[in-house]
Amino acid sequence: MSKLPATIQIDLDSLEAIQECYGWENFPDGAKNILYEEGTKNFLDLLESHNIKATFFVIGKDAQDSFKKTIISEIHNRGHEIANHSFSHTIGLSRLNDNELIKEIKTAEDAIGNITGTKPKGFRSPGYDINSRILKILDDSSYEYDSSLLPSFYGSLFRLADSFISRERSRPFPTMRDKSRTTEKKRFGRFIDGFAPLKPYRPDEKKYWHRGSTLKIVEVPITTIPIIRFPFHSTIIFKFGAPIFDTGFILLKKYNIPINYLFHIIDLVDIKKIKGLERLFFLKLSLGKRRALVKYIIEKIKNDYTIMKTTDYVKAF
Repeated sequence: MSKLPATIQIDLDSLEAIQECYGWENFPDGAKNILYEEGTKNFLDLLESHNIKATFFVIGKDAQDSFKKTIISEIHNRGHEIANHSFSHTIGLSRLNDNELIKEIKTAEDAIGNITGTKPKGFRSPGYDINSRILKILDDSSYEYDSSLLPSFYGSLFRLADSFISRERSRPFPTMRDKSRTTEKKRFGRFIDGFAPLKPYRPDEKKYWHRGSTLKIVEVPITTIPIIRFPFHSTIIFKFGAPIFDTGFILLKKYNIPINYLFHIIDLVDIKKIKGLERLFFLKLSLGKRRALVKYIIEKIKNDYTIMKTTDYVKAF
C-alpha cells in the first residue's frame, strides 16, 4: 500500500438518540426523521462523489423502524459497512450488568442483521464509553473490532460542556438526573484513555488502554491529535475551525499514523428545521459552511491516505 490507510466513520444518531444524550424533550412531531433522511442523503451523495466507502454505526432501535430501515438498507446496498452502535444508545453503557450489556449488543446485532443479512463486525459504545468488560463480551461474541475509544485527556472538559447544553435546554439549574448523565457516567471516556495507542491494537484484557495478547478483538481508536491528544473530529472542527484539523493532519502525517475519522449525520442537517437544536453550540455554523468543512476534511484525507471500510482498515494492520 503506497499510502497509509484511513477509515471514515459516521454515527447514525437519530433525534431520539440526541434527546437521550441531553435529556431533552418536546421536539416537534414532524422532526422525527429529518436527521436520518437529510443527513444520510447528504453524506451518501458526498461519499459517492468521491468514490469512498465508509462505515456507518447504526442504533438497533432505528434498525427496527420501518422508515429508517429503508435508509439503512440503501446504505448497505451502496456498499458501505454497517456496524453496531448498541440497541438503545444508552448513555453510561459501562454501568450495565453483563446480561444487560449482552442484550444491548445482541438485540441491535439481530436488528441490523435482518437488514444486511450478516452480523455486524464492529461496535461502538454510545458516548465513547468503553471498558475491559465490554471488550471481553464483544470478543466472546466474535466481533472483529471495537471503535469506542477516544484516546484523549479532555473527557471531563467535554462533559462539562455537555452539562451546560443539557441545563440550557431543560431547566435553569441542574438536577441529579442532569449530573448523572454528564458527569458520573463516563461519557467522552476516562483520563486514562489518553494514554492508549493512536493506531489499531489488540487491547489487554484487564487494561483496555494497553496492548495485550489474550483478546482477538482489535480496538480502532478514534483519531486524536498526536502529542496533545485533543480530539479533532467534525464536531470540534465546526466549533474551532479548519486550522485545528490542519494541525492534527500535519502531525499525523509526520508520525505516520493512520486515520480513523468520525462524523455524525447531524453534521449535514439544516438544524433550523428543528427548533431547539440551535442550542448545540458546535452546530452554529450554517449548513453550507459545515458541508464545505466536511468536504474539505474528506478531500484532504483522500489525497494523502487510502480510505477503506473499517473491516479492511483492521486487516491492513
